[in-house]
Amino acid sequence: MEDKTANNDRLTEALIRAGEKIPGYDVRRGLAEVDDDFESWREITQIFIDTTPGILETLKAQCEEDDPQYQITVHGIKGVCYSVGALAAGDKAKELELRSKDGDTAFVHTHTGDLVSTIEKLIVDLKAFLEQLP
Repeated sequence: MEDKTANNDRLTEALIRAGEKIPGYDVRRGLAEVDDDFESWREITQIFIDTTPGILETLKAQCEEDDPQYQITVHGIKGVCYSVGALAAGDKAKELELRSKDGDTAFVHTHTGDLVSTIEKLIVDLKAFLEQLP
């Protein structure tokens, strides 16, 4: 009888191989955030998929209105992206947060759409990814 650890290791390796196909995403990072617990990773990833679109709508509105809360929202997006392994999106959010703090509204207005598009694409990819997992 095969032990649970060997089965989990195979599942994790298959997950990592499949996750490598998603641009800007590091499934190892997402798993590490939950101590390599597959079910916790799946749950957190699903929460990211379900809640992030609403946060992106808020961010876009804040950007358009030059709302000072933009910094707080983009900071939260940065943290959530890094925690699920969305490193490219996290890096973009980090740059926007720093530029926003510096008052570089031109940069913020020009690049917020790119962050939103990146995350929207990631959400589509992650949905498809989760659907193919056992």
